[in-house]
Amino acid sequence: MANNKTVSLTLTLPKRYRDILRKQSGQWIVEHPDERISGASIAAGIVIEYLDNWLKEQSENDVQIAGTGSMCYPRLRMGPP
Repeated sequence: MANNKTVSLTLTLPKRYRDILRKQSGQWIVEHPDERISGASIAAGIVIEYLDNWLKEQSENDVQIAGTGSMCYPRLRMGPP
């Protein structure tokens, strides 16, 4: 994306997903003790990857994206982690 400025976004997830993200970040820290990562960082990465892929798919299908004409929002269909 052209605009690389980061902003905060608050998400509400079921507790079980929060726990999964925390567990994944804990495993990362054990395997990479010099690097820190949080559950929120993992969640942000998931959202960014999903939206990047969705935007690419929409542009390949010539669908107008929000802000460029008609409003078109993705329906999130993410499977279990």
